[in-house]
Amino acid sequence: MRYVTDNLYLPFGGFYPENWLVERRPWQRSLSSLQARHEKRLEAVHDQLAPWTDEPVEDINQQQFELERLNTELGFLFPHFQRKNLAR
Repeated sequence: MRYVTDNLYLPFGGFYPENWLVERRPWQRSLSSLQARHEKRLEAVHDQLAPWTDEPVEDINQQQFELERLNTELGFLFPHFQRKNLAR
């Protein structure tokens, strides 16, 4: 079994695709609590689930890259070359 967290560092006000169900729970650290919440959320969309066609980690990395690119274009994130000096 493999557990993957999003490790995304995008701002809370950033852009997410309309079909994403984003839930940030920074104070919840128990794996069993996170898994129970995940399974509860899956119940609502179980008829829309599809098997992975790629490696999950590769897919997540690609999605993160696309979100970062789009959020940079929309002005939610600084470009990479400016982040070290401007981000706080």
